[in-house]
Amino acid sequence: MYRVLARKYRPQTFADLVGQEVLVKTLANAFLLDRVSQGYIFTGVRGVGKTTTARIIAKALNCIGADGTVTKPTADPCGVCRHCVAISEDRHMDVLELDAASRTGVADMREIIEQVRYAPVEARRKVYIIDEVHMLSGAAFNALLKTLEEPPPQVTFLFATTDIHKVPVTILSRCQRFDLARISVDALAAHLTDICAREGGTLEPDAALILARAGEGSVRDGLSLLDQALALGGGELLVTAPLVHSMLGRSDALAPYQLLKAALSGQVAEALRLLEQFHQHGSEPLLLLQDMLGAVHRVSRFRAAPTVTDMRGLADAERQALEALAAAHSIPVLTRAWQILLHGYEEARLCEQSLPAVEMILIRLCYVGDMPTPDELVRGVRGEASGTRNAPALDAKKSPAETVSTAAANPIQHHASPLTPQTSLSFNDIIALAETQKEGSLAYHLRHSVVVKRCDKQILDIALRRSAPSTLPGQLSQFLQQHTGMRWTVGVVEDTGDAPTLADTERSARSAAEAEILADPLVVEALQLFPGSAIEKVTLKPVAVKTADTGQEPSLLADKA
Repeated sequence: MYRVLARKYRPQTFADLVGQEVLVKTLANAFLLDRVSQGYIFTGVRGVGKTTTARIIAKALNCIGADGTVTKPTADPCGVCRHCVAISEDRHMDVLELDAASRTGVADMREIIEQVRYAPVEARRKVYIIDEVHMLSGAAFNALLKTLEEPPPQVTFLFATTDIHKVPVTILSRCQRFDLARISVDALAAHLTDICAREGGTLEPDAALILARAGEGSVRDGLSLLDQALALGGGELLVTAPLVHSMLGRSDALAPYQLLKAALSGQVAEALRLLEQFHQHGSEPLLLLQDMLGAVHRVSRFRAAPTVTDMRGLADAERQALEALAAAHSIPVLTRAWQILLHGYEEARLCEQSLPAVEMILIRLCYVGDMPTPDELVRGVRGEASGTRNAPALDAKKSPAETVSTAAANPIQHHASPLTPQTSLSFNDIIALAETQKEGSLAYHLRHSVVVKRCDKQILDIALRRSAPSTLPGQLSQFLQQHTGMRWTVGVVEDTGDAPTLADTERSARSAAEAEILADPLVVEALQLFPGSAIEKVTLKPVAVKTADTGQEPSLLADKA
């Protein structure tokens, strides 16, 4: 009877494990030094070797050697003695393998607890392998705690799980934990090529890379795909890249890059032609959209950090296409393409017919592909406003982190520095000081209910509007003396009604600034370019207060945003 490749080539020793060098070295040294733990837990994605590792440990604990002379655990089980053969065939009396998904209750754990006190029947040690251990109930975990902490010397527990976060910390603290890594694309491709050669077949390098990427770090998934590809190839046992693409329902490896190149260049007809061509050759539109997302991610990563991007798992033609796209498009453009494709993929999944949905996504991407990004629009507007349309762009070599650091080192100062008795305060400084000291009511009345007549040399003459409380002058005098260390004279003069408060001045300045901004030709052009857009907010610079003794006029400057 035929055995699938995943079972036929299951690792039998630590040396056979693929891509788990740290695990192998740790366990081999543990056996060499006779430091074997009473419990191990293995976690990782499906198909990386969790249960296989547990079975190898069971062999290592009980192997007696081909000639029967091995009397203690060994890191190199022979694989031919009666214990190794029985464990490999899953029929050893002292090695019990349980599936926690089907035996989740406390009664199953009580059965194990009752058995552990008895000596092994024929082996050196009893081994309990519990797969998908996170499926056990809370009561089952609690029943196992004491036995797991102090088991008999002849018992070892081996746990495997794909969801380590569901295992109670009380269990984890009693075991040695190993996180099995995903297998790299290069290592998995080499392993698949070797297995195919043992089967008498030929696996082309590009086909091996495609299968390895589709396996997503799982040896079992990769071998299952290889099994399917060998069957599709027929009697010749030749696995080529086009054959694998047709089997997976995916397009050629260059297809997503070709589509991206056309779409980001605004070539609608070319993008739709390519999509129709790939669809006629058997590519599923949704899978093609997934491939485009993966391509955008790889291109963006290479563009942002070329020195840390590993491209060893890519074919030469794919690598060249990736580098060309990265050189042609900036990070903002690629990020926008990612957002369009990601949201489009969610929409396409809801459609009964995926091809029209993907076509609409491509059309959308084509029409925004050559549009300026927001930062380019801002730079263009600022360049025209200052009379320097060709103003130099920002330094591309400066990273976002460096930009933030520069801003933090040179912050905009909205308030005065800490006050000293010699500090001379303006009326704006007094309001800012009240806001800083959490005197919100005082700051509000100073802004809305006070007209400043004089503010000079610790003399403050003010006129009060009807909304101002009668206690405001005394409160203000006490506040200034407390927080400036100086004695202030606060006088009240008659309000003639002809001078504005600071709030009145700011409202007038804002209205004038809004009118000026709306009349600006650049703003008019921008509002016409983006129908439905509007000026949401106008931020004013601090307005200077006009006083009788200085005659200073209010500043009506505004930041155009």
